Amino acid sequence: MKIQGHKSIIIIGGALIIIVGLLVFAFLPLNRTIDDLKTQILGKRIDSALLKQQQNTAARSQDEASLVEKDEELRAYFIQKSKFLEFISQIEELAKNNSVKEEVTLTEFPNNTQEVFTHPISVSFTGDYNNILKLMAELESLNYYLDFAQITLSNAGDGGLNVNTNTSKQSQLQVSLTGLTYWQK
Repeated sequence: MKIQGHKSIIIIGGALIIIVGLLVFAFLPLNRTIDDLKTQILGKRIDSALLKQQQNTAARSQDEASLVEKDEELRAYFIQKSKFLEFISQIEELAKNNSVKEEVTLTEFPNNTQEVFTHPISVSFTGDYNNILKLMAELESLNYYLDFAQITLSNAGDGGLNVNTNTSKQSQLQVSLTGLTYWQK
């Protein structure tokens, strides 16, 4: 029995040594390797996030440059406050060239400090249908941004509205435009 008891102790001791050996020589190095891999993965994630952030920053910089270009392009369509008379003169010249009477109503500018601002405008044109049509096309092709919210057509003469281009007598048409102009200091 003593021998069997020693055998049991030796087997249990051997098993414990094997378990401790596996733990020290297999599992602990494997655990260190896993920790090293976790650290490397975390480092790669951080590098990836930094790279993505740099790409987003570069894209935003390109977008900002593009927006600056578009802003300058858009500002070209705004009327400079100092060119008020030139703007009104262009509308009057268009009307004169198309044999149309015009009436422009533009109120005094408010005292504001904004770089860019809107201001209401009302324009009325009276003339025959074809001349009004040509004037409207030319008005639309001006290098200014005019935003007309209301357009009213009415008969300005006697006998009803006649837009038939084949007849020699065309009635007078009145077109009233009301909207906004865009200005910059």
